[in-house]
Amino acid sequence: PSKGLFRADLTDEQLEHIFQKGLETQMTGPNADNYYERVFDSGIPNVGVTSADQGAQATSRIMLVCSKWGDVITMFPIS
Repeated sequence: PSKGLFRADLTDEQLEHIFQKGLETQMTGPNADNYYERVFDSGIPNVGVTSADQGAQATSRIMLVCSKWGDVITMFPIS
């Protein structure tokens, strides 16, 4: 798999906090798929694991991917 996974025990409130923190982070892009990326530290140790391609390691870093109009495409842990 090419995307990391969040811990199963995260609450809706924690996920909302992570999402809001991501919206406050500077966007970069567009990427190869014409989306914009926000990379940030969630502030929650071991919020999830990176993708198998990145070694499935515990991480606190997140990527939030949005369209040019601001629509959320996906959000997942990264290395």
